[in-house]
Amino acid sequence: MGTYKYNLGSNTCIQCPVGTNCDNIGIDLPCVSPGYWRDISSITADASDFSTYPAHSCDLKDSCLGTCGLNLPCASSSLSDSPTCAICADGYFRFYSTCQRCHKGSSGTNKSTLTGFYCLFVIALVAMAVYFIRHRIKAHKKKEVKEAVRSVVARSIVMTIKLVLSFLQVLTGTSTDSSFLF
Repeated sequence: MGTYKYNLGSNTCIQCPVGTNCDNIGIDLPCVSPGYWRDISSITADASDFSTYPAHSCDLKDSCLGTCGLNLPCASSSLSDSPTCAICADGYFRFYSTCQRCHKGSSGTNKSTLTGFYCLFVIALVAMAVYFIRHRIKAHKKKEVKEAVRSVVARSIVMTIKLVLSFLQVLTGTSTDSSFLF
């Protein structure tokens, strides 16, 4: 952690605050450590006042680069004017505690293609269910027809519900903007 001396006329050293680094010899203000952020823009009085303007731990540790100057840089994946560098820049999305680059081709075109394939799949499923129902009806006596139809229809409905839920899980898991669904 170390100490620093803000007032050069004083013999008093000050303990280096949490989230800062005082390892540089002869510093008058501590450096903000990587993984921490300090709102330098709002400091109008005394930049050495770390009790009023403390260094904050960043949620996105890799986004806060730290600095010894008054301009606190954020990584290129984060907006530099966002508090604690917590907002991902355009072309990036938040994934756990990092901003990840969006992959090329992750536009609405891929979403609509995926939706189209899904619709075709559901239509094929329904067609197969109808085929199997008709096939069973021909193969069974009239007593067994009702039971066979119920069984096939019930399985088809359950399978379709499972597929719809899986599709929605995949769709919401791969998109940060699911507004196209509604």
